Amino acid sequence: MNYYQFHIADWALHTAHLTLEEEGVYRRLLDHYYDTELPIPVETQPVIRRLRLRGYEETVALILEEFFTLEADGWHNRRADKEIEAYHEAKKSHWGSQLTKAQRCAIQAARNAAKVNATPGWLSVEQKELIASIYADSAMKTAITGVPHEVDHIIPLRGKTVCGLHVPWNLRVIPAYENRIKSNREVMA
Repeated sequence: MNYYQFHIADWALHTAHLTLEEEGVYRRLLDHYYDTELPIPVETQPVIRRLRLRGYEETVALILEEFFTLEADGWHNRRADKEIEAYHEAKKSHWGSQLTKAQRCAIQAARNAAKVNATPGWLSVEQKELIASIYADSAMKTAITGVPHEVDHIIPLRGKTVCGLHVPWNLRVIPAYENRIKSNREVMA
């Protein structure tokens, strides 16, 4: 899973006694846990290397002992396990999971066709490059923050009352969850 709810008050309550270093290590371990949807392996060296925590092995051990439980398959975090399980349950009932691969491909093809049809032929090379840079910015924000970002059409390509164009001034980068909420409705200023 590439997104999880972060409850600031809960975090502050449960980590108030940690040093900044300990809190950072804990957060990296949790991010890894949610990203892989797997417990932290018993052999922690590969995870320490992946998370760039070399030199913090003692802190990793301290955090694992306090916030994780060692089981046969690795270090488990009870709350993360519950969140991951809830995520999978919700995913099962999502309307998209009911579709066949052919249906999903048809939806994506229609979306791609709408984008092509909404791209005017009079766009300059610079404007096309700007569109590409907006998509690159979206990918960069996702990579930096860990929160999925998407390029949103301010006026939707296939709106109920009006259809927008695939042009730079109709694009913006927003978190994916906001884009899902918005769906194909216009942004009201």
